[in-house]
Amino acid sequence: MKINDLTQFQIEAVENRENFLSKFREIGISNAEKLKEIKTKLYLGDFRGRKVNFYVTFSPNNIECKSNIDLETIGRNFDDLNTYQNGRIKSFVGNYPTTRKGGSNITQITLAYLMAFSHICTYKKVGFVNDRPSKELVRELMYLTMPEAETNGDSKMYGVTWFTVIKAWNLEPSEDYHLYKRYFNGCVDTDLKNMKELEKPRENRKVS
Repeated sequence: MKINDLTQFQIEAVENRENFLSKFREIGISNAEKLKEIKTKLYLGDFRGRKVNFYVTFSPNNIECKSNIDLETIGRNFDDLNTYQNGRIKSFVGNYPTTRKGGSNITQITLAYLMAFSHICTYKKVGFVNDRPSKELVRELMYLTMPEAETNGDSKMYGVTWFTVIKAWNLEPSEDYHLYKRYFNGCVDTDLKNMKELEKPRENRKVS
């Protein structure tokens, strides 16, 4: 194969990949437009004989977060949490789960992130635009909790990613993103502090 032939082959390969991604996103946006809500489940591990799951329900106007076991309790007793050996498992509720391979990456910081998102989605002081979730909030929470893109063309979740959801649901950017991040980081710091202060009264967050 000549150098010019190789270059042409590479160009065609890139063009084919770009065409596929463009079509993949186009279908993903179309599929996301049909969804009134997206329910995800994040399996964190086993805590004292019980499976720990963190659930998120995304919709164009709201986000609901909940866990079946209090995450701060788990954080205070983190040594009792046995994490999945191949990392966290993400799935769409009612669909076959997608496993994220790799070493276990569940830490107290992971728990604090999830608790911070729960707080923000409950009180809506930041991260919302006109009473709807901002594109940044959806992007960051989906990145943490949603499975990798479904590649089965027969699935209603085919091509549904944080990117296609934001496009399909017309989610707006947050004009006070710096305030949102400061608020989020403050929640994380408070939760980590509370996890480590086993014998002291719990520090309350300020909602306002």
